[in-house]
Amino acid sequence: GKLVITDRCFDASIAYQGHARGVGIELVARLSLIATQGHIPDLTVLLDLDPAQVHTRTDTANDASGLREEQTRFDAEAEQFHQRVREAFLVLARIHPDRIKVLDASRSPQQLHQQIIALVEPLLED
Repeated sequence: GKLVITDRCFDASIAYQGHARGVGIELVARLSLIATQGHIPDLTVLLDLDPAQVHTRTDTANDASGLREEQTRFDAEAEQFHQRVREAFLVLARIHPDRIKVLDASRSPQQLHQQIIALVEPLLED
């Protein structure tokens, strides 16, 4: 009965390691279930945006701010890697539409905020 909010979790492990890194979706899913003692997220919000647009948006934001955020090892991966991650998340969303919600990340931050609140609020009422 506890609320946990995280930016990486069960589904991310499957997408990044299982599919994009080629470790195997089934293997990573089984290991993740062991690691989480069988707990899976009630809700995963996928902010979906084509990887090319992500890089453009990041570069534009960095140029506008004058700051350069340090890239993580995932950020430094080739665009093909990011495309595989996106594909994996979208497949997971098709398999689990009841708990994985795909939002169009090209929308404004305000619109996304409203959509996320609408998805999360019902879970907080339980």
